[in-house]
Amino acid sequence: MNKVELSLQSSRNETSAEHLQSELRGYFGYCFSKAAQRHRHLLDLHLGQYNIVSFQLGILRVLQKFGPLSQVDLGLTMGIDKASMVKFVDALEALGYLVRTAHPSDRRIKMLKIKKSGRAILPELIQAAKSAQKEFLSTLSASEKEMVLKIIPKLVGKGRCGE
Repeated sequence: MNKVELSLQSSRNETSAEHLQSELRGYFGYCFSKAAQRHRHLLDLHLGQYNIVSFQLGILRVLQKFGPLSQVDLGLTMGIDKASMVKFVDALEALGYLVRTAHPSDRRIKMLKIKKSGRAILPELIQAAKSAQKEFLSTLSASEKEMVLKIIPKLVGKGRCGE
């Protein structure tokens, strides 16, 4: 292919990609999925300076609010598979934010408890998450932001996230 043919081919590919993007934006599922991916990406960027990801923030927030919980129950409730839950908990334990202990009556059950250092860092992590949310919603008007924040929980329904 000569330079003119390559230029035309490249131009056609860009036009096709633009057309495809335009077409896909007409599908609710595509847009909703892309919005969720974008939010998760922004959240993980904002939390990255603390060496944690969004699910780990969720783990700490739940433990802060409800106290010690079993690792399996927390993973099931949050919609986190067992292997990922182990990785998230290992990392949080290594950072010194939580401790994993045996259940008092059943040593097979691992209990998770937030540590003082986890409680201390949590306000910073929550602020980082709020900054990510603000950035994510920045293209919306105040009334649109309010509407989205009311509607999204309704779409999750009464089941667990991820079901």
